[in-house]
Amino acid sequence: MNRYSFWLIWIVGLGPVALAAIMYFSDWLIPDNRSYSGELLSQSSVDQWNMDEQLIDHTKPQWKLVLTAAEDCGLDCEVWMQKLEKIQIALGKDKERVLIKRVVNPKVLPLYRDSKTSALWIADPLGNLVFRYELAIEPKLLLKDLRRLLKVSRIG
Repeated sequence: MNRYSFWLIWIVGLGPVALAAIMYFSDWLIPDNRSYSGELLSQSSVDQWNMDEQLIDHTKPQWKLVLTAAEDCGLDCEVWMQKLEKIQIALGKDKERVLIKRVVNPKVLPLYRDSKTSALWIADPLGNLVFRYELAIEPKLLLKDLRRLLKVSRIG
């Protein structure tokens, strides 16, 4: 075995390992593993909104699509309510598992930086907030996330 063969074996054997280490530690070419479109929320509940009306119905647990709106939301909110109804219809057999609510001027938690603007929220049947969306989102992306949640959920 000559020198050329010796180094070729080492390069072929350790080359991929070295390349993988470089890619891993330098964040080079690492794919985005995110499969959802909204802002994922953790340890938040609609109970913390301090609203007069209750969104949680323990007799019939349902997922909630909540549109929080400022008083001056106007036409945007009306358009989104129509879009949410169409999203609910598009769910097909799962449409009964989803409830649409519009909440005007909720006292949203201070940890949400845009709490004064209108937003869309997905809450699970237990009242935990799962996702937050800006009103600029495509309804198809919201529907995709909601379908995935309903598919993997065993509650509601």
